[in-house]
Amino acid sequence: MQYAASWVKAAIVKRKQEQSVITPDDLLTNLHSALKSEQGDVLAQKIAQLFPVAMIDEFQDTDPIQYGIFSKIYAQSNTTLAMIGDPKQAIYGFRGADIFTYIGAKEAVDEPQQFTLGTNFRSSSDIVNSVNSFLANTTTALFITTLFHLIK
Repeated sequence: MQYAASWVKAAIVKRKQEQSVITPDDLLTNLHSALKSEQGDVLAQKIAQLFPVAMIDEFQDTDPIQYGIFSKIYAQSNTTLAMIGDPKQAIYGFRGADIFTYIGAKEAVDEPQQFTLGTNFRSSSDIVNSVNSFLANTTTALFITTLFHLIK
């Protein structure tokens, strides 16, 4: 089984190279590898010069590869990395979330630089009640759910 998995992985890499295909995951993996290479520090400095500030919303969906990229680039001086996420949602692995990445990232930030939103300003009770009323109709709820998936 292990041999078959290794063979399939190599065959996919070969086929993508033959067809000059690169996927979004390949972009991340290649950048992560490049940042870990001998010239990785130079690359990280160049990227940090071009983009000295980064804000990652929905950080709870960040995986170890993505965090490895951002933590390497934003370890440079004169850079800022803001990570915004909900730890309660970091358990949803099917969305790419990795609770251990979230915990590690949080532990890497000094406590005075960590902030918690005590009040949810994105919704009020009137808005929540209106949306709940609107979604009480199953047909409407299915339509809205589909619509939200299309928008993302």
